[in-house]
Amino acid sequence: MGVEQKDLWELLPGAAGGRELSRLKGRDYFVELGKRGGAATKDRYGSDYLRQLAQRGGEANRKRHHSQPRTVETWYGGTERRIPYWPPTMTKRRKRPLYIYVEIENEEQDE
Repeated sequence: MGVEQKDLWELLPGAAGGRELSRLKGRDYFVELGKRGGAATKDRYGSDYLRQLAQRGGEANRKRHHSQPRTVETWYGGTERRIPYWPPTMTKRRKRPLYIYVEIENEEQDE
């Protein structure tokens, strides 16, 4: 008999997700869902709709990555802040910004 760890959110009423959802629906439901993939959406809306959806998602990702700063964990164990910068004067139109990296902390220096 195995031990199953329960998460607090599983115990709350109305929280069907994760293991609880797999208990309710069963394995066969998820196998069938995986086989179909996006066939139902493609049949209902067409492949042009899926292309437009992918294009909008790509535009949203590029807009977010090229405009919002983010914190990056580096390969050497430090933490850096990556800030996109669009220079105000330029001779040609940029497709992507310059990134300014500001080191927040470095574990090697702390030791």
